[in-house]
Amino acid sequence: HRGQKIAYVVAGSGPAVVLQHGFLSNKEAYADYAAALVEAGFMTICTESLGHGESDKPPMAIRYGLKHRAGDIAAVLDAEGVEKAHFIGYSMGGWIGTGMAK
Repeated sequence: HRGQKIAYVVAGSGPAVVLQHGFLSNKEAYADYAAALVEAGFMTICTESLGHGESDKPPMAIRYGLKHRAGDIAAVLDAEGVEKAHFIGYSMGGWIGTGMAK
């Protein structure tokens, strides 16, 4: 998205659930939750926020604003052909979820 790599992992099938980690964490933070959701019949998308883990780390501060971070999640959903999804976020992930709702 915006020329930046956003790392994520998809598992399972069924209704989509995005799991977004908090500040200084990574896409593995929700591994146990994702496994339980997959077992319950959901598709999970564990995203890795820009500046974290395997995602790109651009030096421009504007890339880290709420509008851009929400756009990163929307781009992941578009790439996976997901029209709507549940969203679970912790700390910064909750803040990004607020941006998605806006």
